[in-house]
Amino acid sequence: ETTLDAVVMYDAVEQGYLAGVALRDAIVAAGKELSGTIYYGNLPYIHPNAQTREAGFKSAFEGDDIEFVMLTGETPEEFYAGMESYIMSDPDMLGAWGLFSAATWGMYQAIQASGEEILLSSVDCDTVILQGIKDGGILGSTCYAPTEGLRLATMTMIKMLNGETVPGITYQSNRFLDASNVEELFEIYHPGESLE
Repeated sequence: ETTLDAVVMYDAVEQGYLAGVALRDAIVAAGKELSGTIYYGNLPYIHPNAQTREAGFKSAFEGDDIEFVMLTGETPEEFYAGMESYIMSDPDMLGAWGLFSAATWGMYQAIQASGEEILLSSVDCDTVILQGIKDGGILGSTCYAPTEGLRLATMTMIKMLNGETVPGITYQSNRFLDASNVEELFEIYHPGESLE
């Protein structure tokens, strides 16, 4: 049996919620009613990060007349195929959301290939996602920096070794990156790199 004294983690409910609020706001800003279908990409199995992100995302639309349709897969190719099919069958979809990077990237590419203007938000900070934000095809993405988690975990261990009391859970920050801040904040998530 293993016991833990402290853990560093992120709030996955908040990640989904931030992405949901951004998509909801964009739908309203586009002059559309909050009534219709939103498609989202998820894993084909139960995963705690997926379940909590999904709960947070859906809570952003509480009280709205939204039908959520889930696409499942693990690769961008699977999400491309699923999204391509849904774009053809539902050209009036309200928007889309990628719960993790492979879902976002596959859905993004399908939207780009279709020529349709479909609002898409995301969770995850892969370079291709942040480039898609800069290029205008992705509204934005909830990001968390692995380097921040490592820094917080190291600080927690040092405090414990020095006999200090530490919290049982330390949350690293979630930030929503969009066109207004993606270039400025990019290096937080990809040190030493830059967007093209």
